[in-house]
Amino acid sequence: MQRLMVAGYHLLHDRLLPGTTAQTDHILIGPTGVHLITDLRPQATTLHLAGERLWDGPVPLTVTFERLWWEVDQLIGALERTLLEGWFVPVAPILAIHRATLPAGLSSVADTVVVPYAAVPGFITQAAPALSLTEVAYLAGLIEQLCPAAGDYLDLPAWWKTLAGLGQGQDRP
Repeated sequence: MQRLMVAGYHLLHDRLLPGTTAQTDHILIGPTGVHLITDLRPQATTLHLAGERLWDGPVPLTVTFERLWWEVDQLIGALERTLLEGWFVPVAPILAIHRATLPAGLSSVADTVVVPYAAVPGFITQAAPALSLTEVAYLAGLIEQLCPAAGDYLDLPAWWKTLAGLGQGQDRP
């Protein structure tokens, strides 16, 4: 995904979601919008679709999709509270699959894009631009403030986490 940086994208790795101790894998901000990307390293070598559910062997990935949408809701809520009134920035969820084959023809499940990790840049750049480079830069700075690096949180002493209200049961959907 590093090659997207040249095309005006900002990639944030391992970020805490606003107001929680929950961590997200990647937030990508660019001309095509804001994308929240979760990495999935399945146990099975081939994922399968049964009904409208994606399965990793005998395990349905329902909770994975619910968690991803919870993360999206947290980021959208923080942006809505922070941005100028009337400016709504959609956040698109992407499930990036590592080391497993997807069912033929599968592109989305539960309103979530599902693609091999290596295909994420190609998928993102196919979308029509929705943001100017100025808007991208503004949103990238804002999201970087709203979603601190997870390592920053991990380095805080326990007393500071308690004082800041982090880790008070707010880290689960």
